[in-house]
Amino acid sequence: GWRVSQCLGLEWPDFDRRAGELELRPDLGKSESERAGRRIPLPLWLADQIATWWRADGQPTSGPIVGSTQAFKRASMVIREYWMASGADEALF
Repeated sequence: GWRVSQCLGLEWPDFDRRAGELELRPDLGKSESERAGRRIPLPLWLADQIATWWRADGQPTSGPIVGSTQAFKRASMVIREYWMASGADEALF
């Protein structure tokens, strides 16, 4: 998984709307393998949710994707809600 600091460092260019992927930029990596950069495919529901944060003119809202620790916590609550609705074991969340 990603570290909170990596999630908080995400910027709009890191999200590929067409591919439904997030890029972990090398500058956000902590380990040697992370500093090589990588692309993470997102579940369709999450890619769709992030895509709704774009303006009608096709441009992203300003600022980072997550933006703050509070925004990260809100996003985590939404993800937990979907996790629980899926019937997955809460202990694995």
